[in-house]
Amino acid sequence: FQFVAEDNDPLNSPSPPATVLINVANRNDPPVVSIPASVSAGLGYEFVFEGSLSDADPDDGHSLTFDFGDGEAIDNVPLAPANPNNPSAGESVGAGPVLLATVPGQGVFTAKRIFDTAGPYTVQACVTDAPDPAVTANPAPLTTCVSGTVNVTPMVDIEPTFLAGDVDLYVLPGQPLSQV
Repeated sequence: FQFVAEDNDPLNSPSPPATVLINVANRNDPPVVSIPASVSAGLGYEFVFEGSLSDADPDDGHSLTFDFGDGEAIDNVPLAPANPNNPSAGESVGAGPVLLATVPGQGVFTAKRIFDTAGPYTVQACVTDAPDPAVTANPAPLTTCVSGTVNVTPMVDIEPTFLAGDVDLYVLPGQPLSQV
């Protein structure tokens, strides 16, 4: 843009036009990751963990490292956007988490696990972006990690009980119910 300065000096005012060039370089923004702070899962049952990510840089690629806290981490799985020919179909490259319901720079990921021991587990999801060096002034990847807890508890499959002379099913008092 150009600007001209004016003051009360009739000999030097206004000044000759000056041109100013402002170059705004695109910078890489870190991904934002969200997972539940605490959830429950049933011992021996399939558990689906869900989280979300967003990135102000919609053209960045993303990979996910997900640690369930049970010694089995899923490392650096590239998260592919939904198929442009079928936007409701999420996909992942290789085994592991799946990125769903994505629009550029946003998505929901899921990861599955069957826990074989009860107890609390600290889970961690880390998303690393992969900026395009042709677009971003600082193309160094950025990683964001968040943690939460999965409380794994034993579950009991209950059998419905018929009481004599009744056709309705009942759960008898004191009989445990499944959380799943």
